[in-house]
Amino acid sequence: MNLLFAVGLLIALVAVFLEYFRDFYWGKVTIYFPRLTKKTFSTGLLIFTVLGLLLSTISSLISEKRFNDYKDYSYYAFLNIEGRKNEAGVFMPTRVSSEMEGILLLNGTIGVRCGVTGILGIEGLIDRFPYFPFGHYFKTQCLLERGDSHWVVSAKEAKRILKITTQIQGHNPHHDFALNKIKEALSGASKTITPF
Repeated sequence: MNLLFAVGLLIALVAVFLEYFRDFYWGKVTIYFPRLTKKTFSTGLLIFTVLGLLLSTISSLISEKRFNDYKDYSYYAFLNIEGRKNEAGVFMPTRVSSEMEGILLLNGTIGVRCGVTGILGIEGLIDRFPYFPFGHYFKTQCLLERGDSHWVVSAKEAKRILKITTQIQGHNPHHDFALNKIKEALSGASKTITPF
């Protein structure tokens, strides 16, 4: 249970408690606040109850969104830049890595084919696996190489996804490297995102 949920629930419970036992302490309240009526007091407590329940609901929705983000992105967080999953020290092929075969250049470093067919392949990869951050990363790389100003849109999407995947415990370290490269490019510190 997070703090926001607990605070909201506490506010609501205190307000309900005060309303339920109002007659017990009402005499003492009117000493300090003689113009306060029971109706105004009850209305105030109702407002606090609603605010408390609203805080709790917002907190629950935020927690649910984080859970859904984890669920949607967790598969991809464990994949390396090639779309392969490390299982006991061996990088195993996946559906993503199968799609990557026509896109990647493997000549000592991992790069991407940025020709027309490469870009089409990257866009197809993004359509099929929108939560795989390296599709957006590679698209950013190609658009940067071409001098296309749309690279920023692709870089921001890669950054958004990488910020989620890097928060998942046990994620592949390629995600951290890619996030740093994307941040450098977006800040203007780098005019390219180097291949791995």
